[in-house]
This record gives sequence, C-alpha cells and structure tokens, in this order.
Amino acid sequence: MEKMKFMVLMLLFLCIGQVFAASCGDVNSSGSIDVVDALLIAQYYVNLDPSNFDSTVADVNADSSIDIVDALRIAQYYVGLVMELTCNTTNPDPVWSGGPYTLNGTSDYIDLPDGLTNDLGDFSVACWVYLNSRDSWSRVFDFGGNTDVFMMLTPASGDTGNPYFAITTSGNPGEQGINGTSAMPAGSWQHIAVVKSGNTGILYINTQEVGRNNSMTLTPADLGNTTNNYIGRSQWSNDPYLNANIAEFFVYDRGLSASEVAVLGSNPPQDITPGPTAVSTPTPTGSTITKIIPLGDSITDGLVVPGGYRIKLWSSIQNLGATIDFVGSQSNGPSELGDKDHEGHSGWRIDQIDSNINGWMDTYNPRIVLLHIGTNDIGQNYDIANAPNRLSTLIDKICAKLPGDGKLYVAKIVPLSGQDQNINNFNSQIPGIVQNKVNSGKPVYMVDMYSALTLSDLQDGVHPNRTGYDKMADVWFNAIRDDL
Repeated sequence: MEKMKFMVLMLLFLCIGQVFAASCGDVNSSGSIDVVDALLIAQYYVNLDPSNFDSTVADVNADSSIDIVDALRIAQYYVGLVMELTCNTTNPDPVWSGGPYTLNGTSDYIDLPDGLTNDLGDFSVACWVYLNSRDSWSRVFDFGGNTDVFMMLTPASGDTGNPYFAITTSGNPGEQGINGTSAMPAGSWQHIAVVKSGNTGILYINTQEVGRNNSMTLTPADLGNTTNNYIGRSQWSNDPYLNANIAEFFVYDRGLSASEVAVLGSNPPQDITPGPTAVSTPTPTGSTITKIIPLGDSITDGLVVPGGYRIKLWSSIQNLGATIDFVGSQSNGPSELGDKDHEGHSGWRIDQIDSNINGWMDTYNPRIVLLHIGTNDIGQNYDIANAPNRLSTLIDKICAKLPGDGKLYVAKIVPLSGQDQNINNFNSQIPGIVQNKVNSGKPVYMVDMYSALTLSDLQDGVHPNRTGYDKMADVWFNAIRDDL
C-alpha cells in the first residue's frame, strides 16, 4: 500500500494544472480507468477503506463508465479537492544534470556535451548559484555555436544589472529575451530557473516569477547542433567568466510547472564542497577539452549493462581532474555516466562502421578514437579471413580525419564464447597492422583488451558483465591517461 500511495502521490504531483488527461489516470496499472483508481486517490487523502465502497455507484458522473472524472469527484467529495488536474506524460527526469562546481571568474567553466539542445522544444534549465561577485554579462550558462546562435542566462545584464535570459539565431538584434526585475545578490545561494512552454518563457528567482515573455517562438532545437554548451562562460571572448559556485544544475526537455520549480528551489545547498572545475582557460589553439569517440558495436554501446565501459572510464577521467567530451550520434547510460554520447552500434561489423566513419569524424572531430570492432564479423561468419584487411582500411580512414594531435587506439577484441580460434587469429594480426601504420607515421596505438577479460567476465558469452566492462575501462584509461 505504501508503494501504491507513492504512485498516487507522484501522479498528483505531476498532474496539477487545468485539465486531467484520462490516459494518465490508470494509477493501479489495470489497463483502464476503473473504480480502484478513484478509490486510491480518495484513500491517499483520507485513508478511505475500499471494502466499504460500493463499486456499483462509482459512476458519479453518470456516463455509464468508470473514468477519471469519477476518481476526481470522489476525491473532491471526501476532501474538498477543488482543483482540476492536468497530466504531464513527458519524462520527469532531467536530460542532463551536474554539479557542484566552483568557478573562479578568470578561467574556469564547464563544457557540456555537444548537441545538448538539439532535441529541445519546450525546456527548463534550473540551478543554484552562489555569486562571489556580480559581473555584468557573465554567464550562468550559454549554449550555442557562436555569437549569432545561442541561448544564454546572465545573472547581471549590462543594460539593467538584473538577470536576463535570451535566445537567438541571428545575433543580438534577433534576441527573444526575458528580463528580471531586480538584481541578483552575491554572497548567498540563489535559485534561478528558465522555463519555456509553447511561446511562453518565464524567469524564476528563488521560486518566484520575476519575468515573462509570451512571444518566444524560438526553441533550443532551432539553434542547430550546438557545440559550445558552457556553464560559466560566454560565446563572446570579451565577456567575464562567472565567479560563483554552481549546484544542482538541471536541463529538462519540458517546461516545468511553477510547483516543480518550487520543489527544486526549496532547499538551498548546505555544506557543499564544489567539485573540480571542468575546463581551464582555452589554449591559443582554441582547444579546451579532449573529444573522445567510443567507436564500435554493442560492446561499445553497453549491451547488457547500459553505458558499458564508458561508465567507469568517465569516472576515472573525472577523478583524474581532466575534462573530456564523449562524442557520437548515440547516447545511453545511467545517471552516474556524466556524458552518454558514443558511436557504438549493436550488430555492426567493420564494413558498416567503415561506411559511416567519414561523416562521424567530420561531424565530431574527435582527438581520441577508441576502436573496438570485429566481434560481429566473427559472430556472423562474415568473410572472416578478410576482417583484418577491413580493419586496416578503417584505420586509414580514421587517421586521415584525425586532427594534428589526434590519436587512434585499436583494441584486440574481447573473448567470444565458442570462437576461440577465430578470435585469436583476428587478434594476432592486429599488432602487425598497427605497427605498419606507425611505420608510415600514423598515430595508431594498440591496446590488449583480450587479455584483460576472460569468458567469466561475459554476461551472455558475448557482452561483458559489469565487472568485465570495468576491466575494459581500466585498459582504455591506462592507455589514454597521458593524453588527457
């Protein structure tokens, strides 16, 4: 019953608004709206004993069916619930979360994954900010690609001194903005949120609405593929960096309700020690982070354990204090994996990766490529004898697209149940292939993933279990740590 009460609580929390959608009323997961749904709502509020309720009279709106209107009217009858309800069926979880961070105002900022805004129509961005100084045109966040295409939030507009949010695809003249009404104080935790639903954008400070624009037609998706997604830094190099602590930074793919903003802003951070800064001052070349593309098949994707080796690899790199950006067109993994992007494709062979590699390299421009491929060539019995030649051709294509300081790490593939001879034959040729590339001046390095795992590290004879993926992460990390 406690679990059911929790379900009803979550339903009611997500459903406060104007109209209740019947598709969300099935709180007991029966497949339809029934009298139990009505009873559970009432029971949550007044501990109504369902055994004392006559289901034959449950059709209180006399429409010849038990529906969500009955549920609401029963709840209203027992507890005077006078609100109507609307159900939000979108994902309640943020699409990105991070923090705490400390930003020194001179060189520190956080670079979030490329394409973070690509699929956002309605959206919300919320966080706690502790300003050490209030500097005009510094940024809480600035997501975009350049000084013409961005969405940004400053704690202090240079025009008014108040918080200001703007989104544009045509530079400053095209900004659609929301102005705050008072200055944001330094020296204390302040909660700030920007919410956009439809054409309405709202700016909140400490859960209170301080600005609104009802004519915001632009969405984050209109910005295209954003590659400069910053916390604490502007798209403009002359603007000051943010001198502040940041905590509980959330990006949602929906507009939060006022009550949800109130929940996020209800408990200021206490005794938070900010985490390591993600990025330091850009180098003269403009390279501020290390882009890494995890490349391969379902083992890179993380089949069986979503996120796979990328979970521990990400953690190890963060503990090192280095800053990286996993890149790729695919994305998955648990919340502990701070950057879920990758280019792992379940069931793909070497030739399928080869057919797409030029586009991926052009799009993401990774400095480090982690290549684990060949398992499906063997598992599908696909011209196994020529698999090493296909790998060699793929390596050449990758090297041709690497930046000047780029590196390609090629793995001996992990064991495959029942395929010892074919795996060994394939893996035995990789050192020679890599050495030939090195002899021709190409930045190719081999890692021995095969020796790191045994069949006992496989969940299903093909894909590693969590222990196996962690072993893979250690091999990759030891190989690339000096490059970070």
